[in-house]
Amino acid sequence: MKSKNKKISKIRYTRFIIPALLLIQFVIIGVLAVCVYWQKYAIKQVAPLPVSGLIIDAVDNLSREVKSDPQTGKVYIYEARLVLPATEDPLLKLRYNYTPAGEDYSAELRIVNEAIFQQARVKILAAQNIDDVFKAVPKLQACSRGYHLSFEKSEDSFGGREIFTKKLKDSRTLYVYLEDTCGDNSDKMIPYLKQIDSY
Repeated sequence: MKSKNKKISKIRYTRFIIPALLLIQFVIIGVLAVCVYWQKYAIKQVAPLPVSGLIIDAVDNLSREVKSDPQTGKVYIYEARLVLPATEDPLLKLRYNYTPAGEDYSAELRIVNEAIFQQARVKILAAQNIDDVFKAVPKLQACSRGYHLSFEKSEDSFGGREIFTKKLKDSRTLYVYLEDTCGDNSDKMIPYLKQIDSY
């Protein structure tokens, strides 16, 4: 009799418990699948703000504002001993980054058009999803580098093309390059930069 009861309870166990365990397993797999899908969806919808902030932080401090003489308004870049004439045009507000010469490279200067840099920056901040953020990054990078000024002709034009060369008063030759990705406002910037000279 005992063996008959054991057999019946074993049948009940296999008939009810195993299907219940399988059902619970499928429910757990379904919940995990929904969680994974939700995470991917949430990242695409919510992530632009934190990612945008990190990208902006990475480029914000690459350059600093140029100093202008309070009396004449002339713009001086002291490290490179260069000067630009005064301008009232807000589209010609500049930032710069100077790298002194090293053993294997000459001194170089990056001049950034503040207005164009801010436009590229706003596109990153206004992006609605992560894909739009990353589509806007190349322009922001190019505009944060701006115009590349070098005192030696370079075979590697740093992703840009040479837009003009100028012999300075102190006999240095200045080579100016610009990446096409950030060529906005170049119709005003290039004539202004051509007025650069040494002091």
